[in-house]
Amino acid sequence: MQRTSTCRRLCLLLISLCCLQANAQHTVSPYAPVSYQIIEYTARNGLPSSEILSLHLDTRQLLWIGHTAGLSRFDGYTFTNYLFAQNKRIGRVFCFLEDSTSHTLWIGSTAGLFYFNNNEVRSVNFSEGVVPVFSLLKEGKGLWVGTGIGPAWLDSTAVLQVTQHETTAVAPRILPAWRTLNDDRRVRKMALHKNGKLLLGNFYNVYESDRQTLHKIWTASDKADLVNGIVCTNEGEVLICGNFSGVSYQKEGQWKRLPIEYLTGMDFHQEGNNWYYYNSEAIYEVDIVTKAIRLAVNIPFDHREWGAAFTRDKDGNFWIATHEGLLYAKPEIFKTHLQEKPEGFNELYSIYQLKDGSIIAGGNRGRVFKKVNDHFEPALADNKTIFPNAEIKSICEMPDGDLWYGSGYQGLARYSKNKFQYFYGESSGHGDKTFLHFYQGKNGDLWATGDKNVTRIRKPEKSNSDTLEFTQYTYTLNVTDNPIIRSLVESPGGKIYVGSTWGLAVIRNNALELVPLKKEQSFAIADMEMTKEGKVWIATQASGILLCKFVQDSLVVEKQLTAEDGLSSDIFIKLLVDKDNVLWAVAYNGVNRVEQLGKEYSIVSKAIDRTLLKGDYQSADMMQDTKGTIWMATSSGLLSFDPAVYAKTITAPHVLIDNIIVLQNEQRIPLLQQNGSFAHTSLSHEQNSLELLVTGIHYTDPTAVQYEYRLLGQDSSWIKAGNTRQIIIRSIPAGDYTLQVRAAAGSNQWSNIAAWAFTVRAPFWKTWWFQALVVLTIAGIVYYGVRQRIAALRKKAATQRDFERQIARVKMNMLRAQMNPHFIFNSLNSINNFILKNDPQNASGYLTKFSRLMRMILDNSRSEWVTLENELSALDLYIQLEGIRFDNVFQYKLVLDEDIDPTQVIIPPLIIQPYVENAIWHGLLYREKPGGLLLLEIKRVGDQLTIKVEDNGVGRQASTDLRSRSALKKKSHGMKITGERLDIVNMTYDANTNVKVEDLYDENQQGSGTRVLITLNYIQNKVL
Repeated sequence: MQRTSTCRRLCLLLISLCCLQANAQHTVSPYAPVSYQIIEYTARNGLPSSEILSLHLDTRQLLWIGHTAGLSRFDGYTFTNYLFAQNKRIGRVFCFLEDSTSHTLWIGSTAGLFYFNNNEVRSVNFSEGVVPVFSLLKEGKGLWVGTGIGPAWLDSTAVLQVTQHETTAVAPRILPAWRTLNDDRRVRKMALHKNGKLLLGNFYNVYESDRQTLHKIWTASDKADLVNGIVCTNEGEVLICGNFSGVSYQKEGQWKRLPIEYLTGMDFHQEGNNWYYYNSEAIYEVDIVTKAIRLAVNIPFDHREWGAAFTRDKDGNFWIATHEGLLYAKPEIFKTHLQEKPEGFNELYSIYQLKDGSIIAGGNRGRVFKKVNDHFEPALADNKTIFPNAEIKSICEMPDGDLWYGSGYQGLARYSKNKFQYFYGESSGHGDKTFLHFYQGKNGDLWATGDKNVTRIRKPEKSNSDTLEFTQYTYTLNVTDNPIIRSLVESPGGKIYVGSTWGLAVIRNNALELVPLKKEQSFAIADMEMTKEGKVWIATQASGILLCKFVQDSLVVEKQLTAEDGLSSDIFIKLLVDKDNVLWAVAYNGVNRVEQLGKEYSIVSKAIDRTLLKGDYQSADMMQDTKGTIWMATSSGLLSFDPAVYAKTITAPHVLIDNIIVLQNEQRIPLLQQNGSFAHTSLSHEQNSLELLVTGIHYTDPTAVQYEYRLLGQDSSWIKAGNTRQIIIRSIPAGDYTLQVRAAAGSNQWSNIAAWAFTVRAPFWKTWWFQALVVLTIAGIVYYGVRQRIAALRKKAATQRDFERQIARVKMNMLRAQMNPHFIFNSLNSINNFILKNDPQNASGYLTKFSRLMRMILDNSRSEWVTLENELSALDLYIQLEGIRFDNVFQYKLVLDEDIDPTQVIIPPLIIQPYVENAIWHGLLYREKPGGLLLLEIKRVGDQLTIKVEDNGVGRQASTDLRSRSALKKKSHGMKITGERLDIVNMTYDANTNVKVEDLYDENQQGSGTRVLITLNYIQNKVL
């Protein structure tokens, strides 16, 4: 392997020298490219082969790697290798082509054509046997296959057939014009022109074809000049990448070459909106219109192997295929400035840019270093130090040119007029000897913060001397530990606020007075920085970062950001607001970028590779120079970075659900993908636990990926899963669900949402149909039981009713038996009266009518119901007999409603007669004046039959008085018997019979008669 590598490098060197000689007039546009960190993946990292031939980044951001042993897939974590397809060896893979509509990845190799679908590699069966495939091109729904015997066209039908494992003949599908070639028929590269023509390249020539003819448009100048690429721009320009000649294009009918010194061309194609050219030495960005070239990635000499292809992912990383391995080039955000000399340079505590553009850094033991070109040297002659032992914690240059230095515990130093002057040193005996931070006030004062004091330094007004006035402000609280004051800001009204480990304080009454930022919460403040809008960012040592604003010259918290919001930590040591108003916050585990976008905050954190420093830093200082570069001086070394490069690396991962396993008892049942995804699945109630493997593809830093998931249908809240890619959900209740997964990589910018819909079926005893069946069954049983109970009750009630009816009939018969003697008794009394009066004629007539009446009474009394006609006939005979008895002292009038047919209406027998008898005997007979009237009125009112019996006799009260004085005290039983009979009728037949008796009065309120109103159901033709 070492010998092969050396030979290839020598070949590259020879070719390079030839190219430099031939193209000395071409130069690359000078500019400072982004620095890239190169990582190499070989067989040591899990690849079956280190000789990489082709690359493809699919729509899901998975990297496909073609090598001499087959193909591999990389997701940023592991390599998944595919060497066989149904026991058929795949061999050297030359090309990939993705059909996103069918979710199929086509693969060309020395062993033929293959495709990847549903997580499986399958081979295409050619009737000619093994036919190598070097290139692939999609046109419409068909596929051009660049084989070893020519370009073969597979239309949509043929594509469908080969994916259904049908054998296909290649030779008949070869472009007819290609068969006429006498030279190499292998199709190494293909492209589709804007005008619809095919561009076909074998190893040494490029042809243009309209499907009928073949026209050569380019040929190699040397046998080593292989065709490595053919591209066609949207404007219709054709560019050809040669192994020796680089990139050629046509201008004014002549082939020209891109102006690149090192012309060994490995690959040239478009990535996104940019065109790139790769020649083993570097990757260049090409302006396709002007043909201007600029360096994009400089490949270090140790990695300049013989290359094949490259691609670029969405994070801006380049992947380069070489014959010695896979190169991964990612933008290098942090640049290290570690130096072995001068002594102590790798231990820094402050950094500052002077007005003349010089950058100086303060270190331990009073050392000061100055940037000279790309390295740092001692700033003072003869390695002089400012303080004998202490660190230089702060540096500040005043408008008058004075340069101030603050030490860790040896006071202040001022460099003015080429000499140093010291204040608050160890020999001073008073005041604060620690000065951690400088601030230039609006009125020209210099403020310095220390362990327990804030010091104001100013020149006395109206003084021409070089004297200074120092004023120190101390906390009024008397405590044993000293507050560490590292920051100071000035309010719009001129108030001085300081931040310390005790919290926020304001200078008031010549002392430091604590002011709370939030009720019931204290903050240990590490640093404060003001924004362009006059707001204040505050870094705390345990509560994240606070954004505050001034309200009536007092600081009020507007927003608090913590690790829950995406910060890398809640403990911060330094802040910087850059020229774009973006906040940079240094934590012990990296650098956070915070940008306010409206009401939202974009938060990104980047860990610092510890190889860039000599160890973990305990302190840090930040500064942005006039060119925009941010410098970070730490106790373990000096770093710098371009904030624009940092911003370009801010990307969210691409999340995939790789695997779903259904857990049932002790079984693990994997689900199969369909067309690259998992289809909706219906699971039984015993399959209600799941195990998922998810992948957040983020090649820049896979370790920074954090996952969240939620189960819609159960909860809408996101559940944090940390950086684990395995998600286990157990005991999912029956229902319809959608599982969603998302990820973020060191930021609060979330990825796409990978989703899978599924259903957990309820056990049959919990299904709606089973529950409905149970309910219906229970309801049926209850209904049947109720029906049986009702039937039994009805039967019992019917029996009881029949029994009661039988009793009622017996009672009725008994009452009728009482009624018959009653009538007979009254009538015999009347006949007896006639005999006593010796009136045989009336006695005979009376007896005749009496016999007829008796027959009618006997006939009617045998029935429970009689027609109204029969009842009225019997009643008429009775009234005639009574009229005869009482010498016709009253008149009788019958009023029958025309709507009533007396032959059809039926009523209980003998219910009117007692009331008529009462009207005669107790009303009309006691009337002293002539003109007595008995009125019988029968009407129909709705479903009721009303019978009115009315007399104009003396009334009930007068009748009672008269009868009490009469010698003949007749006791009437008819009313009582009739009332009992009506009660039995109501009970037995629901006849709804009612009797109402009303007394009538004249204008003098004297009794003038009685009215009886009988109501009962109007019944025709049938007995109830």
